[in-house]
Formats: sequence, structure tokens, C-alpha cells
Amino acid sequence: SNNGKLDDTSKIFSKMPQRSVVSWTAMLTAYARSGHLVQARRLFDSMPARNEVTWNVLIGAFASSGDLEFAHQCFDAMPERNVFSWGALFDGYSQSGQFGRARELFDLLPFKDVIAWGMMLSACVQNSRIEDAGSLFDRLPEADTISWGFIIAACAQAGHFEESKMLFDSMSGRGVVVWTTLAASYGQHRNMEISFAMFQKMAQWNIVSLNAMISLYGQNGYMDEARALFDGLPEKDLVSWNAIVAGYAQNGQLHEAKELFLQMPCKSVMSWNAIVAGNAQNGASPEALELFSLMELEGDRPDEVTILAVIFACS
Repeated sequence: SNNGKLDDTSKIFSKMPQRSVVSWTAMLTAYARSGHLVQARRLFDSMPARNEVTWNVLIGAFASSGDLEFAHQCFDAMPERNVFSWGALFDGYSQSGQFGRARELFDLLPFKDVIAWGMMLSACVQNSRIEDAGSLFDRLPEADTISWGFIIAACAQAGHFEESKMLFDSMSGRGVVVWTTLAASYGQHRNMEISFAMFQKMAQWNIVSLNAMISLYGQNGYMDEARALFDGLPEKDLVSWNAIVAGYAQNGQLHEAKELFLQMPCKSVMSWNAIVAGNAQNGASPEALELFSLMELEGDRPDEVTILAVIFACS
């Protein structure tokens, strides 16, 4: 069971001779994602050092659970906040239907970049405030295609496909970014037929849209189609390689994932995370640990996602 795995992971963590803030944060994340908030809070209180990621994990966990009062207390207690700190609390208020509190938080934001505006637009849509979204969009510093992409994606992500399509159709100049955004949003909601049809209708494709399609095929289990698209790319970038490796790993096709992984001309931490996590989640723990050792030998630094995958593999 998941509880048994978490107990085993906790025992392994407690026996670690040296624990960095990364390993502490990985264990905290494991508790938070499993809904064990009492243990998460206890672990947080016993941590010798914390960073912004640690605080954000705790805020996000309690905000998602509906305990917004404690989440806000943590937010207020943070020594320094980043956009993810604001976003975690904001999402909690938005998802619980407290649109007014979410709006107050947005108004207090010291920095309002396109991500922050997109976050607010998404909240409008999630709470069926389409008119508010429209008036907010008119206030955007630069109503460019990226901003349009955000509001369209926000509508689609919240399941408001009719509204997102209506906004899309109302655009005078639809660039490849907006086409890709809407098509990807449909695919992420398992509407692959509509997603594929939109990609087919695009006037021009670029590496971004092709990579998005490979990723969507992988997420939905269409690995033959993903591989055909990958093999047909005139040029492949790091995102192309990561998308195909992650697709095979997520679908349990570990031999194919490793074969392509070893062919990669260069690797990022995301590449390592895809292959290590894929093996760990599919029961190939020895292989996951072997790949983690190889990562260290090649001089690549693991992040919280890598550490969490290794803890999972050990359990």
C-alpha cells in the first residue's frame, strides 16, 4: 500500500547519515503529496534549515487541503517569498471558491509579470467569472499573443472549452504560440481527436508545436505516433529528446526509454528525472539507482524531483 511505502521511505530517510535541505524537502514533499499533513508539519518544524522550496511545499500542501488559515500563516512567516509562494496560496483560495481573497492577494503582489496575470485570469475562469476575465485582460500591460495564450489556456484548463474556443476564434492574428496552447490544452484533457485536428489545421508548425505534440502523444499513451513524429523531426532539440524519453518512461517502456536516453547528445536534469522516475515508478528500482549513480558520475546535479524518485526507488 501507499502507506507502507511511505513508512519504508521514512525509515530509510531516518537512517541517512547526512541529510541536506534537498533530502529534507524531498521527504516533506512525500508526506505532503500523500496527504499526511500532521507528519509533514512535524518534519518541517524539526528541519535544521529551510529554503523557499521547503516553505512552498508546506504552503501548497495545506492550501490544497483547505486549511488556508495555516497556509496563510506560513506565507506570512516566510523570510522571503517568490512567485511560487504567492501562487500556492493564491491557488488555494481560488480552488476553494474564495475568489475575493484570491483577488486581494493578487492586488498585493509586488510584481505582476505575465505569469501572475495568467494566474489571475485562470482564477476568473475557474470561478466562472468570464466577464471579470475579459475586463482584466483589457488591463494587461501588453495584450500580446502570449497573454492571449494564457487566457485561452486558463479557460481550457478549467474545462471551459467553448469559452476558450470563442476567444481563440475572436483573435485577429493567431500565431503558432496560441494555436499550440489551445491544442495542447485539449490534449491534456484527453481530447486528443480535437487536439490533433487543431495541430493539423495550423498554418505553420515549429519545433515548439511539434515538441508539444510529441509530449501529448506520450502523456496519452500514443507512443507509436510520438516516435514517428520524433523520428521525422528535421532538427531535434533538448525538449524533443526529453519529451520522447519521458513518454516511453511514463508508459513503462523502459528499454526504449533508456535506449534513447543513452543516445541523447546532451542531457539536462529533466532528462535524468524522466528516466530515473520512470524506472522507480515502474518497479525497476535497481535500474533507477544505477542511473542515479551514473548521473553523479557524469557530474550532473540532482534536484528535489530526482531525490524524491530515488527515495521512492529505495522504498
